[in-house]
Amino acid sequence: MPLTIGVAVWRQRGQGGGLKGIKWPYFIIGFLGAAALFTWVPELAPVKPWAVLAAKRILVLALFLVGLGLSREALKAVGWRPMAQGVLLWFALIGAALFLAR
Repeated sequence: MPLTIGVAVWRQRGQGGGLKGIKWPYFIIGFLGAAALFTWVPELAPVKPWAVLAAKRILVLALFLVGLGLSREALKAVGWRPMAQGVLLWFALIGAALFLAR
């Protein structure tokens, strides 16, 4: 968390905006909260493996979307039809690649 704040402040220093206009990665706060919860509440131990698996998947998804530069606004601007077409083409390409690999 301190590293992300430091990098955000360092990137904004040349623009004179201070901490205004920074897009904060709120999912980091969620991961820290979940880690603290599982550390300090031992009754949650039975569900910890499921939470760890879900956290890993969500983190991968978040990093994927950040890497692509996608946001909710960008996805809404595209619309559901082009998004559905992209997903279907993606699955078709995966199927063809697996077929050709065998």
